[in-house]
Amino acid sequence: MKLLGEIKTPIMIEGSKLHETEAQELLSHMRLRKVKAPKTLLDAIVFCYAQVKNAMITHSLLVNADKSVMYRSILPELGCIGLPDLIDCSTGKPIVVEKKFVRMIPSSIWPDHELQLAIYMHSVEKLGFKSVHGILEYHQRDGDEVKHLEFQLDKELRKKIRDTVKAVRALIEDDEEPIPTTNPNKCRACKYTECRWRVLGV
Repeated sequence: MKLLGEIKTPIMIEGSKLHETEAQELLSHMRLRKVKAPKTLLDAIVFCYAQVKNAMITHSLLVNADKSVMYRSILPELGCIGLPDLIDCSTGKPIVVEKKFVRMIPSSIWPDHELQLAIYMHSVEKLGFKSVHGILEYHQRDGDEVKHLEFQLDKELRKKIRDTVKAVRALIEDDEEPIPTTNPNKCRACKYTECRWRVLGV
């Protein structure tokens, strides 16, 4: 049996709490109404389209929090689903914003963060919205430093999405378990640091 999915580490839990606090602050200034949960995949996609369209007309934000989902990224043809932190339509165009709370601001974008943002941007584009932009914000957890990186969904990012989905599908469908690294230097910056010695059998 393959173990798939993320292991919630203390660093990830702390980041989730910081995100939730910020999301709740944004939501506290909005008038929210309760809606029925979509029953089918098509219902969910139509709901997301209507949410983005309405936010563009009203120049508002779509903010996701633990108990308030305003937009779900759905790409059935790729087998991808997720929750972007927010979609800013205050300019009348959708800008997907993903926030990462990190110990230290990285000098360059982490590839998995770029891919995550690209998939979210692609989901908005697949609904029929053009010129979708993306912003990745790195927030220093114990400081005030913030780094903004802007993205366009170009050919290179589209290729990364296709190649990564193909590689992940091959990994899931393969009968072999992935072989963990035996190089402890690769584990130093990993978010799964707490698990590494169990995986390495040390």
